[in-house]
Amino acid sequence: MQTFKNLIIGFFGILFLISSVSVDAQNVTIANSTGANGSYATLKAAFDALNAQGTQAGNNITISIDGNTTETASAVLNQPSVSSWASLSITATGSFTVSGSLSGFPLLDLNGVDNVTINGGNTLTFVNTAATNTGNTSTIRLRADATNNVITNCTIKGASTMTGTTGGGTVWFSTGTTTGNDNNTISNCTITSDGGNLVAKAIFSSGTTTNTTLYNSNNTITNCNIADYFHATSISNGIYLHQATADWTINNNKFYQTTARTQTTGTVHAAINVASNTGNNHHTISGNVIGYASSTGTGVYALDGVAGTRFYGIYFSSAGNLQSNKVEGNTITQIAITGVLSGTAANSPFVGIMVVSGLVEIGGTVPNVIGSTTSASVISFNSTSTSASEVFGIYTNQNSSITNNQIGGMTTANTSGAVLLAGMGVASSTTIRNCTIGFVNAKLENTSTNTSSQVIGLHNISGQAVYINNTISYLTTSVGNLGVNAASSVIGIVVNSNITGHNIEQNKIFALSNTNSSAAVNVVGIFYTGNTTGGAHFIQRNLVHSLSVGSNSAGIITGIHFQAGLGQLLNNMVRLGIDETGTAQTNASVIYGIRHTTTTPTNNINNNSVYIGGSNVGSIVSNTFAFFSSVTGGTRSFRNNLFVNARSNATAGSGGKHYAVSLVSTSGATINARPHQYHRYQ
Repeated sequence: MQTFKNLIIGFFGILFLISSVSVDAQNVTIANSTGANGSYATLKAAFDALNAQGTQAGNNITISIDGNTTETASAVLNQPSVSSWASLSITATGSFTVSGSLSGFPLLDLNGVDNVTINGGNTLTFVNTAATNTGNTSTIRLRADATNNVITNCTIKGASTMTGTTGGGTVWFSTGTTTGNDNNTISNCTITSDGGNLVAKAIFSSGTTTNTTLYNSNNTITNCNIADYFHATSISNGIYLHQATADWTINNNKFYQTTARTQTTGTVHAAINVASNTGNNHHTISGNVIGYASSTGTGVYALDGVAGTRFYGIYFSSAGNLQSNKVEGNTITQIAITGVLSGTAANSPFVGIMVVSGLVEIGGTVPNVIGSTTSASVISFNSTSTSASEVFGIYTNQNSSITNNQIGGMTTANTSGAVLLAGMGVASSTTIRNCTIGFVNAKLENTSTNTSSQVIGLHNISGQAVYINNTISYLTTSVGNLGVNAASSVIGIVVNSNITGHNIEQNKIFALSNTNSSAAVNVVGIFYTGNTTGGAHFIQRNLVHSLSVGSNSAGIITGIHFQAGLGQLLNNMVRLGIDETGTAQTNASVIYGIRHTTTTPTNNINNNSVYIGGSNVGSIVSNTFAFFSSVTGGTRSFRNNLFVNARSNATAGSGGKHYAVSLVSTSGATINARPHQYHRYQ
């Protein structure tokens, strides 16, 4: 009886083992191949079977993932050595995961393969759980001329922590051998970290630089959710395009962090980083959303940092100069930056779109939106540093074209160090057209208390300024900044560059304000100081109106301040003393419609129209001027201007004087005007 019982137990044990082997063998199935059809326990085993068959002439091979697999070594798929398949597709028959912990290796390695489609049907996950900074660690690697492949509808997770140019990342486009890894598409995927083990680079490309043929070219990343890429002590990126990477399309992706991140060592964190001037050209970056804490547009992308922490939405840190890159239709919003942050210009702690190197066209038919056009404070910067910070919607160090962008809903704060908040900062010869900075419900607002803090719409730091048909409005602060000229508290456009060829034309500047109730703050529509030695320079056909200060007497409002340089001030229109609704501003501030203080020999100020209005003005002594010139010499032409000062005091004969024209000297000046063109009311 015991012998029979043992036989029965042994029989069922054998059945169990057979059953277990059968289940394991059903995890991956190959069909329509030559010599490799069948079922396999792992994806590696299935790939090994295919790799053993060099002839797949014209086959449409299918591989189905029928269960979870654990890969103990890289699943390497090679291009057939004799004849290739027509297509190879990998799909899943259910919600399954292909996983492994492979330090220094990819989980899935596409080695020179062509025409492979991995369609996960939104149920297939690939994950390399190795949380390591060892080079080559990745979840999916494309190498050795992998071409015309598609990875779509998958979840791809990684945990690799290598940073910078070290090879690896969740998805890694590696080096080529003959043509480079070209014409591949990653679409509709979620590319993220493995739980709390954050990956430093979600997508990384670094190709072979020997010649342009070997570049990783014409690859597309589209409609993906790219999330939770971060490193606390080193550079981290959602997409990092390094050397020998050209002609990529990165469009309609969402970049976000599902929880707040904290840097403990200051460095750059960027959603998209174009980071080599070797063969890194002609990318199209469009329709992406950078911000929020989810793919559905909820929550806030939050980063807390230290000195040196820098957040850039789209970052051209070192791109090429052979062909222009296109950045259009992106939205950067719902971002909160906090910490002991500082830095200026190209080291700014926050910039929506930053260009340090490379040819870039920013904007086009579809605008980039940085912040919001309808909501306040959707990008917030709050520093506790005692050092200065400069925060920009867009900043460029390179000759660029900036067209049709919208920047609003940005707020900055610091109770210690000075903060400059600017819609755009330009340290190069750049053309800016048809952009809008500031909106009635989405202001640029600086709430910092340091008295050197400012708000500026377009800030020309250096280079030729060609700024045409831009709208700048609703810049505001309450800081008691006593600065003058380019250091004024609020300025629509600053041109502060000793270079030829400036043209500030057809811009609309209005509703700029400093609400401080006591300090002698300055609010300026256009501040200009330019080249003093030669060249043609124009400030023409601009409209400036409705600037305001909160102070009852000490504040100063200036429509256009022509402070220094050669130039022609032509056909501008300025209206001050009245707000944007047409209501009189009754506080007794100093007002200059056009202020001319340059000592450069030649200036033409012709065909301008200035109106200073407002009645029932307070009685504190503050003079106002439609046109004011303190220049005492040089060749000057004042022709065919219409200067009207209709401002009036609450009590006749008291308070400030209101002048149409005030000239310190007429020496060297040609004045051509009919009597009715200059009017003073009191």
